[in-house]
Amino acid sequence: MQNLLFLACPVGMGVMMWFMMKGQKQAPTPQEIDPRSLDALRAERRRIDAELQRGEVGAPPSPTGSSGVTAPAA
Repeated sequence: MQNLLFLACPVGMGVMMWFMMKGQKQAPTPQEIDPRSLDALRAERRRIDAELQRGEVGAPPSPTGSSGVTAPAA
């Protein structure tokens, strides 16, 4: 009985690791990526770049993530 309790932790950890590894999937290889989706992303990027060049898009967010809006004083 003591041996069974002693082995419960390592066996449980092994089972958890196995389940975690089983759920992971590899990233798609370049051949599996749909070229049409890449073309759509490139077109969207060109459109956004053009808007930025024309100044049609608001100011980019600050590096700190602050929107510049302050909360009212209590």
